[in-house]
Amino acid sequence: MRPVLYRPMVFARGKDMGRKPTALIAFKLRMREWLRVQIEEAAKARGTSMNSEIVRRLEQSFETHPPLNEDDMRAATRIARLAVSLWKTGESSKPKRRKKARRTRK
Repeated sequence: MRPVLYRPMVFARGKDMGRKPTALIAFKLRMREWLRVQIEEAAKARGTSMNSEIVRRLEQSFETHPPLNEDDMRAATRIARLAVSLWKTGESSKPKRRKKARRTRK
């Protein structure tokens, strides 16, 4: 497990609002319904709460994946945007058909 670095949080008026690395915090999270359902099902299968499942998966992602350099991050962002674009348009599941040119009669 990687060590957690302590970074004090500075808010308005320069007050130090730092937290200990072991502190538990409440964090509001927005996600798509399909993702919430998948997390809920995974948590039920493991016999844990949704919160525990989310935290476990986040911790696991930091343990198994090395940090990306700047070029890798840009490439990953482009790939992710392309994947979302294809998914939204449905191009990944069905090829586009070209319209036949109509002949005009003289």
